[in-house]
Amino acid sequence: MSKEIFPASFVSTESADGAPLRIGRGDESIRRATREEAERAQHSSQHAEAVEKLKAAYVQALQRADLETLFATPDALSGVFLPCPAETYYASKRRVLVVGQETRGWRNKSCSLRATSQVNDAEVAASMQATWEFASHGARRSKFMQFYRQVSAQVSPGTRDAVVWSNQFCVSFESGSPVRLPEATFHVVKELSYDLLRAQLDILQPQVVIFTTGPARDRYLKECFPHYQTVKVFEPRRLWHFKIGEIHCLRTSHPRWARGTEHLDRAIQLALDPSLSCADGEKA
Repeated sequence: MSKEIFPASFVSTESADGAPLRIGRGDESIRRATREEAERAQHSSQHAEAVEKLKAAYVQALQRADLETLFATPDALSGVFLPCPAETYYASKRRVLVVGQETRGWRNKSCSLRATSQVNDAEVAASMQATWEFASHGARRSKFMQFYRQVSAQVSPGTRDAVVWSNQFCVSFESGSPVRLPEATFHVVKELSYDLLRAQLDILQPQVVIFTTGPARDRYLKECFPHYQTVKVFEPRRLWHFKIGEIHCLRTSHPRWARGTEHLDRAIQLALDPSLSCADGEKA
């Protein structure tokens, strides 16, 4: 059975001088925790808190959305994609989100949101769990997932899921872009996807987001984040550096586009650079 992303609650405490203590179970032993143990406990606590906040934000966003309109013809749409961080995200030297376009399919047969349009905590948690498991182990042939894991290995060597996998749109249409949906349905997709993506940035507080969405979708990024500020256009249509508040964002090509490889590599280099580029610019 896979590891659960929703850990059991635990009790932590400190010594009189503020140092963390490790309390054993069974033998009732108490000793001062090592720095590594204290850091792991902190990362675990941060992760558990973020997962619960994301779950609550997802439930609220889904309850606001017109799911009956969205899934009026459910067979054409995928299930709802709901990103979730691994605990390694909080142990990484750099907190990074990697955002793709949309999945080709996602829990098409098991997503009860798709089947019933009814929102519940259990279904949201199941979708988050599935995302974490797939990010860790799935789709080895996918160019996007290869890039995602490349970023993870650069951010935290030896890991496969130290960064968070997200998507611009939370559902796909006929295994492709939902942009082709009727206007009323696509409006629901956009508004729900925007709500989910904003919640992820707000709760996870990444230092860098790499959008591998390509230039044709910049209009949707600008709709989602209207207060964005361009820092620098490294190459028109290929690599754009902008900020959403204090979060640095890099929009580049989708990994399946072979000619964009150099810009993908540059985006990773920039994401790992604490200073990035600080040149001011106008809106692209």
